[in-house]
Amino acid sequence: MKQEKIILYLVVPCYNEEEVLDKTASILREKLHRLQDAGKISKKSKILFVNDGSKDCTWKMICEWAKKDKIFAGLCFSRNYGHQSAILAGMMAAREKADAVVTIDAFARGKYDLFVWMVLGQIWWKKNGRASFAHVSFSGFWICGFHIWNYGSS
Repeated sequence: MKQEKIILYLVVPCYNEEEVLDKTASILREKLHRLQDAGKISKKSKILFVNDGSKDCTWKMICEWAKKDKIFAGLCFSRNYGHQSAILAGMMAAREKADAVVTIDAFARGKYDLFVWMVLGQIWWKKNGRASFAHVSFSGFWICGFHIWNYGSS
C-alpha cells in the first residue's frame, strides 16, 4: 500500500517584518521545495504568512510572493490582534488541508534547519504508526521557537 505524503503548512505570523521577510521567504521556499523534490512532503504543502495588521509593506510583499510561487499563501488582519491570534488564524486556515502544521517566527535567526528535522521526524512518526511526534517532542520546540501540530493523528 502506497503511503500518502504529508501535506505540511508552515504558518508564519508577521508584524512589520519587511526588513527580514525577503530572506525568510527565500529560505523557507528553498527548504520546502527541497523536501518536496525529495518526495518527503506533498506538492500541496504551503508557506502561509499571516499579516497581523502590519503598518509597513509586509502584506504587499506576501501578495507578491503568492503571485510568483504557489507555495506561498497569506492571510491579512485588518489590525494588530497579536502573535497568538495570528498563529491560531493560520492553524484554523490550514486545518482542513494540512496533515501537519509548523509555526515559525519570521525572524527565526538561522534556526530554519531545525524545522527540516522536525518535518522529517513527523514523517517518521506518522509512517511508523507511533504517537504524534508533536506530543513526544513538543517541549523542545518551544525552546527553539517552533511549534508543531499534527492533525488527524491519535
